[in-house]
Order: sequence, then C-alpha cells, then structure tokens
Amino acid sequence: MASIRKERGAWWRFDPVRLLLRAGLAVALVLAGLLTLASIDANWRFAHLEAAAPARVFSAPFVLSDRVAVVREDLFERLARLGYRKIDGHPSMPGEYSVRFRALEIFLNAFNYPTGRVEAVPVRVKIGFGRIGRIENLSSGEDLERALIEPEPLGTLSGSVREERLAVSIDDLPKHLLDAVVAVEDRRFYRHSGIDPRALARALFANVKSGEVVQGGSTITQQLAKNLYPSGERTLTRKLWETLAALSLEALHSKSEILERYLNQIYMAQRGPTSIIGVGAASGHYFGKDARYLDLPEAALVAGLIQSPGRYHPYRHPREALERRNLVLRLMRDEGFITEPQYDEAREAPLSLRPEPAADARQAPYFIDFVAQQLQDQGLRDPASRLGIRVFTTLDPLLQSRADKAVDASLKQYERAYRQLRPLPGGEIQGAFVALNPSDGSILAMVGGRNYGRSQFNRITQAHRQPGSAFKPFVYLAGFQKAQDERMPLFTAATVLDDSPLEMEVSGQPWAPQNFDQEYRGPVSARQALALSLNVPTIRAAETIGLRDIVRMARRCGIESPLQPVPSIALGTFEVVPLEMVSAFTTIATLGTRAWPRAIIAVVDDSGKVMEVPTHPPQEAATPQASYLTLDLMRDVVRYGTGAAIWSYGVEGEFAGKTGTTDEGRDAWFVGFTPDFLGLAWVGFDNNRPLRLGGSALALPIWAQVARGAGIDRGRRWEMPSGIVEEEVDSTTGLRATARCPDSTPEIFIEGTEPPECDQHQGGFESWATRIMNWFRH
Repeated sequence: MASIRKERGAWWRFDPVRLLLRAGLAVALVLAGLLTLASIDANWRFAHLEAAAPARVFSAPFVLSDRVAVVREDLFERLARLGYRKIDGHPSMPGEYSVRFRALEIFLNAFNYPTGRVEAVPVRVKIGFGRIGRIENLSSGEDLERALIEPEPLGTLSGSVREERLAVSIDDLPKHLLDAVVAVEDRRFYRHSGIDPRALARALFANVKSGEVVQGGSTITQQLAKNLYPSGERTLTRKLWETLAALSLEALHSKSEILERYLNQIYMAQRGPTSIIGVGAASGHYFGKDARYLDLPEAALVAGLIQSPGRYHPYRHPREALERRNLVLRLMRDEGFITEPQYDEAREAPLSLRPEPAADARQAPYFIDFVAQQLQDQGLRDPASRLGIRVFTTLDPLLQSRADKAVDASLKQYERAYRQLRPLPGGEIQGAFVALNPSDGSILAMVGGRNYGRSQFNRITQAHRQPGSAFKPFVYLAGFQKAQDERMPLFTAATVLDDSPLEMEVSGQPWAPQNFDQEYRGPVSARQALALSLNVPTIRAAETIGLRDIVRMARRCGIESPLQPVPSIALGTFEVVPLEMVSAFTTIATLGTRAWPRAIIAVVDDSGKVMEVPTHPPQEAATPQASYLTLDLMRDVVRYGTGAAIWSYGVEGEFAGKTGTTDEGRDAWFVGFTPDFLGLAWVGFDNNRPLRLGGSALALPIWAQVARGAGIDRGRRWEMPSGIVEEEVDSTTGLRATARCPDSTPEIFIEGTEPPECDQHQGGFESWATRIMNWFRH
C-alpha cells in the first residue's frame, strides 16, 4: 500500500519542465492557428485588394492633323492643362514641349486608348496661318497623318469612392523609383521575411540622431499589411495581427508582387475631396507624366512623399519637399543605388512640378452626371460602383472651361448691372450653355447651371422651358419644305407678310399677339420677319404653312416634348428641353441631317474589353435646299437682325443664329452655329421670375464669349446645294421683278418655287427714276 501511495504521489508531483513544455506546445498551437487564420485572411485580402481606379471619365483627345484650324495659344493651354512642361531645348522626355519657329516640338505621353495603347512619341507640329501643317515623328523622321494629345481626366462618376488611381506594373516602373522607395522605406526589403528587428533599432537611432523622423521601422510588407485592414483602432492586438499577416504575405508572394501592390496602394496626395492613391496617379498629379518616365529627382521626391504627403506637400511646402527629396537621394547614394556624380547632379535639380491641379477633381460635373445617366439608360447598372471602367467622352475640356467661366462671369455682371436680376429669397438668376458638333451630335461642352455645389439640377437636360422666338426657324423650315414638296411658291423667303395688328380666336378666347417692341412695320418679307424676330408676321406665316406641318417638322428635327397645332406654337409657347432644342438645330446646320446628342465615345472595362455603346445613325429630317434657305435667313439674324451684337464680342467666321425671348422675358435664349460648331445659351430664373430683358441682352453675350474662344475655323463656309436659284424680286410684292418694277432685290429660291412675274407696276418715267435712285442707294 505504501508503494502504491508513493507512485500516486510521484504522479501528482509538480514538474516545471514538463509544464513548460506543455504550455509551450499550447502557445505554439495557438500561434500556428493564429498564423494560419492570418495567412488565410491576409492572402484573401491581398488577392482582392483593389488596384483599379473607380469608374473614371475622360474627355475627348485633341486631334492634330493636316489643315486643322488651331490657335497656338489654345494649344499651349491644352498642354499646360495636361501638365506638359515647356523647355528651352528639344524635348527629351514625355510630357515636355518646346516652341520653335512656326512649329512646336511635343513629346506626347503614352496613353491607353479604347483602340489600344499608344506609346510616347516626340513629334514636330508645323503651324502656319492658323492651321496645322506637317506632323513629323522626330524619332523616325516619317510624316504622320495625325497625332493625338491624350484626353484629360474629368473625374470619377458620382459615388462614395473619392479616389484617383492608376494601376502600374512593376515591370513598367524605372529602377531608380524602386530603389528610392526601398532606400527610404525599407532598405533591407529584399533580405528580411516580413519583419526586420534590425530596422527598428536602426530607425530609432537615425531618427534620434537627426532630430526628425527620417526612417520608419515598419517594413514595406508591414505597411502593405496595414493597408489590408484600413479601418479600426490601432491596438496591440491589431498590430500583432498585421505582423502575422506580413509574415504570411512574405511566405506566399514574391518580393516583386508585394512591392507592386504596395506602390499601387499608398496614399500620395489630396486634391480637394479626392485622394491620390499610388505612384501611378501621383506621377500624373505632380509631374503630368506616366510613372515609367520619372527621372531620378522626380522618383526621389515621389518616394520621399510616402511617409507624410501633407508635411512634404511640394506645392505648399516646397522647401521641406526639396529637403526630403535630397535626403532620399543621399540614402540612395549610401546604399549604392546611385553614384556620387548622379547624386550631385540630381540634388541640384529643381522640383519641376506641373501647375497645381484644381482642388475640384471633377471637371464638368453636370456633364459627368449626364454621362452616368446615359450609362444607366444603356443598361450599365450603378456605373459608379464599377471599379476600373474608363468612360471616354466627346467633351472638349478647354471649351468646357471657357463656357464655365463665361456663364459665371456673365451672370455676376447681370446682377450688378440690372436691379431686377439680383438674388431674392426665391432664388438667383441661372444660366446654362451647351455646345455640339452638328455633324455627329458630339457634346463639346455642357454647363447645367452657375454653381454645381449649390444646385445639381441640370438645366440643359432636365429643365422644361418655353423657347420663345428661338422656335421660329422651324416654322420657316416647314414652309420651305412644304413649298418644295409641292413645287409651288406657297412660301418663300420673299413671301410678303403683313406686320399689322392681329386679333384671332384661339380655343374660344380672343388672342392679340404683339411684336416684342410693340411696333408694326407693315408689309415685310419672310426674310425680314425672321431676321427681326417679328411675331405677328410669323403667326400669319404659320397659318399659311399649316400648323400640323410645323409640328411634324419639329418632330422630325428632334423636338420630342409635347406640341399642339395651335397658332401660338409659332412663338415657341410649348416647353422644350434645351438639349433637344439644340439638337434640333443640327438639321439646319448640316443642311438637312438630324444628329442625336452624343456624350460617350467608348467604355472600357477593368479587363480592357471595349463595351458596346449604342448610337443613333444620322437621319434626314429636311431637304438640303429647305435647310439652306432657312440657314440663309438665320445668317441675316446676325448680319443685321436681333443677333447682330455678336460681332461686338470679337467673334469671327460665318455664323447663323436666332435669339429667343418669352413673355415678360422669363426665358432668354440664343442659338448660333457654324458648319462645325453649334451652341445654345439660356438665362432665366428657376421659379419663372420675369427677367424683363431679351435673348440678345442676356443669352447672346454668353454664347459670343464662348464662341470667341472655341477655336472655330474661320475659313469654313456652307456650300450652296444644287437646286437653289437666284432671282430679282420686287421689294413690295415679293414677285419676280420685271423692268417695270421700281425697286428690286436679289433673293434665293428652291428651284420650282420661284414666284411668278410681278404685274402690278406699269413702268414709265417715275419707275425708271426710282430704279436709278435705288441703284445709287445700293
């Protein structure tokens, strides 16, 4: 029995070694379990760590091709907006340009277009007499048919993500950028296994010695692991978990994979509400170039910013940024990445930054909202959440910038000049502008209001307003088209209309329309009635033409809003959307072909696949002859009519246009166009408060200011189509003049619609004397 008790006592005897072994085994099992869990979690997060940018929107590229009209100063501004740097010598790096005698040398940046990647190339662009001449590839010496200045990033689609990213491959990055990052962030990166105790001690010593934080103790892998868990408090448990994650990343991924993902994830800058993430986006933000073309000083600055982009902000703290860059260069020299001469040369280089980008990362916000809606209408649900997609649009960013400024400056001027336009509790005066290429409907600029921050309501695409007299050209177009179809002089530019008081019954109620100036001129020609925007003659013309024919013509041209065949339609009393209004004028500007408004050129998903974008083919809405005749009348609007003030703003070229004003001046419009440019300006109050001013006073100045800076080809002219003939007509009757008519004037007609000869004059001495006097007068 004693022996048994002794054995039992030996069994329960305390053995510290055995206990420690058991505890150690338990801890090892727990750590192994934690490491396994951390490995699974970290590597799942690593695999799904989004390197792609949010859904981004780009402008159209600027096309350089032979004989294209260009203003040199505009070209300089386009390059500056993209971050190109002007240098004295020949450009040697992408993103540089120089000015030569009658030529520019531009080292164009590489860019991934929907049709494929175009590599960086130096070109010489000869410019003479306002046009582009020869374009030469400076690398090969061959002539180019065209070259593209890359699109501008307009911003991201509306959504919760406010980031700018540009994923880069480590194989595309210059070695000195990788060396700079390793030198300043983790010099033993290629030798440790995720954590580096020696780096912690070295960083502590270096920071104490310098009196500032010059090195961090965390490895690049640890910093990447920290980015895998962006939210939550910085607790000891959290840091332990990140350490385990770093070890697991090193065990399962190569150094190149880790470094590439790190360089695509680090925070580099802040531009207004948008974070600049990764070295790819940072290169464009600070230097206006692709990261692959960063030189040694630029790479050192980018690497130096990683630790504290705010503290070393090169625009706000250039001295601190320069010192930080030079510190990175010194560390690179100490690590043997660069030689002493390279260090000395790079240290003397200036920062050479692009002009600081605007704080508001989204250009053309009304347009971007419109693009997002178009994508949804085309079946792409919630486009803002589609990370990595790139949307290429038709927008001209320089024209957009000038339109924004013209609307804002003009409205502020009106508020100062006119008491009735000053803000009241009901709201402030608003303005909007849109420009199209009439040949294909491409939207070149869109300003939906004076301040997007205060009102996101897009008055170009969402407002319903009465067009007033801006609708009148479609009345005349319908008349010319009907006359051509019937091959009769039913209605022509020479048709005499009675401008005298008019009373008529509409829907059982008396109606007495008046001219805007409340004056009457007696008999006037259709040409004069449109040029002077006379209401009463236009209503009489509409009655002659047929109200249903006018509705049908407006529909064919693209006005889809409700219209009724009543006399007041001739005065634009039915509300329309400004975008459909401007698109309807493409029919006249193109001599008969309607073009649908178009904002999206292509959509590319995150895999590089180009997604199909539905398009509307152009559609014939009127004959070239009827359209040309209407166009010719609209040229008189700006020659001597209600739109003649455009010339006082310095616009040059051949224009046609039409003012528009509604009752009490609640809406002010101006539509003007050339063969290549079509613009519409609108001014009014959202609550329909009267302006008591017309389109020529409020909308025309905005249009003219934009058109003056639109780079319009002043040499472009409309060609008269076949089937147009010219005849002398009697000024009082609109009939073909004979030798007996005392006064005649030339007029154009659609062949087959010429009026008959005048038979209302008997000739004689008085007739001949009048003709001679009129000859001298003209």
